[in-house]
Amino acid sequence: MTDDIERPPSVATPDNPALVDRSILEHAFAFVAAADAYTSRGYPAAYVLSFLLGRSIELAFKAYLIRHGATEALLRKLGHSLTELMLAAEKTGFSSLAKLSMLDCDVIRVLDGDYRDKSFEYPERRIYAGFGNAKVRIVADQVLRGAAVAIWGADQYEKLRVAERNRLSGLVIPDDAQY
Repeated sequence: MTDDIERPPSVATPDNPALVDRSILEHAFAFVAAADAYTSRGYPAAYVLSFLLGRSIELAFKAYLIRHGATEALLRKLGHSLTELMLAAEKTGFSSLAKLSMLDCDVIRVLDGDYRDKSFEYPERRIYAGFGNAKVRIVADQVLRGAAVAIWGADQYEKLRVAERNRLSGLVIPDDAQY
């Protein structure tokens, strides 16, 4: 995702100068790009996609929180709970920035139940009662956008999103993704 677009400097957590928002955000985009690539090959395994999309959402929230002054200690305390990360981000107005609806927040809460308990990494034979991955991917896109706008700025995010070389970077849901 390196175009000749100037972005604001990275921000590190106050207690760990090596943990920076932009690196975490770029990892978030990499996980969602992996999910897109996986589906484009015709692999619809819900557990794998839910894990990749959940990880992307987690990292996007953490990048956003770092930009807003979160410490590494706080991020570790929030752990892998998408709900707790969402609530922490909401304290600084994240939902309005990312345009998350009540339903979108519900999607995150439902995904969180299995994500934070690592059920996607250690799947058991059972029925997964959640939203379809298409809806989760749309919500992940909104969360990523909110974090990217906070970190890169709206203009830079849009320039990166429309750049042809970024079509497969997670910035855009590719046409061949089969959610």
